[in-house]
Amino acid sequence: MASARRETKTRTCALSVQDIDVEIARKDIRTVRITVLPPDGRVRVSAPARVGDETIRELVAGRIEWIKKKRDEVRARSPRVGLSYVTGEELPLWGGSYPLVVDESRGKAVVRLEGGTIFIRAKPASTRAAREKAVHAWYRELLIESALQLVEAWTPRVGRRPSAVTVRRMKTKWGSCEIRSGRVCLNLELVKFPTQCLEYVLVHEMTHLLEASHGARFKKLLADFLPRWKETRDLLNGKSRASRGGRP
Repeated sequence: MASARRETKTRTCALSVQDIDVEIARKDIRTVRITVLPPDGRVRVSAPARVGDETIRELVAGRIEWIKKKRDEVRARSPRVGLSYVTGEELPLWGGSYPLVVDESRGKAVVRLEGGTIFIRAKPASTRAAREKAVHAWYRELLIESALQLVEAWTPRVGRRPSAVTVRRMKTKWGSCEIRSGRVCLNLELVKFPTQCLEYVLVHEMTHLLEASHGARFKKLLADFLPRWKETRDLLNGKSRASRGGRP
């Protein structure tokens, strides 16, 4: 008889170490992992239930310089909070940053990248919300287009094709895969990172069409497809190769 799958329980709390707020998530794991998360550099520690707060505090304090450095790097890569979508600001795209020019004219709002500049054609009386909506719609088109090109490139190698690829904004995941339907969903924020990050997340989710879990078989398959997948994961999560941070 197959054994029942053990339920995983997560307990969360928080503490402050040298003026840095740290979120602690106690899980059914063996080691402590420190992660600096985009877009604001939030610090999360995943730890076994047996590890006490003082031990975690000491571990965080011992890596405080690395945490501060990674937090600065993550914040520098992330879009500025409170964009007004006006001429002179910069918008993130594929790991870079492009100057924005708003062209006030009649007609439907249109966004385009031309000559290293992002242009928004918008009505003179358009609101910030309307311009933001136009940019996000443009982001979504770019992400879907790039993802579908990657699907075509990777389907022969993976041996399975997603039934559909969708995009939405997600707070805690870069992507997801509905195993039964074969539908893959991608986080809209991926359009702001280097394209290798999109490729990693997409191949990760396509690999779930072959193996539902994150076990040894899944990791072997992913390593066969993308030998440097851990480096890309670390880039996406704002970590260095030498870090002991968490997983996406």
